[in-house]
Amino acid sequence: KWNALKNIPDWISGINSTTFTSISMGTVFKSIAENYSSDRISQYTTMFDGNQRYFYNVMLTIDSGKAYEDTKAMWGSSEGINVPDSISCDWKSKMLSNINTANAAISDNYRYYIAPGDVHTITTDDTMFTVSSGTNNSVKFTDWLNAMLTDSSDWVNTKCSSCNPPASTENKLSALCP
Repeated sequence: KWNALKNIPDWISGINSTTFTSISMGTVFKSIAENYSSDRISQYTTMFDGNQRYFYNVMLTIDSGKAYEDTKAMWGSSEGINVPDSISCDWKSKMLSNINTANAAISDNYRYYIAPGDVHTITTDDTMFTVSSGTNNSVKFTDWLNAMLTDSSDWVNTKCSSCNPPASTENKLSALCP
């Protein structure tokens, strides 16, 4: 098992081994941002983050009680290309809810950047230098990151306006998610 409880920041008010299994990630971000109120807290994700969709599917599979199989057929690709549309859409909905929870509670030191596509770790991918998001996809990720680092007023919440699932020969996502 993952043993996430071993690594929780239990020195932060509201986060401890008792509450951790029942609070949302939005609440975790809120608590961290409040605890470090003079720091800038940021969150990057894509609307269809393949790695997060994969692990969400793994968690649902484990919770379903399905008998363990040490095969790729049980888990699928870690890029999330085998995750059913319904689970991908559920993950997307929960991700947006968590970000909205954090954002509603924090106005001064928390910002998010939601990019189109499914890239999980932007800083290890060449798209870091080309991806844009926001209204009319007008905010480059590198500009947003620089605005955070320089404490610029241009550091604002950014969400893709054309957030269709990534088009690839492997990805089976439909455009059914609202």
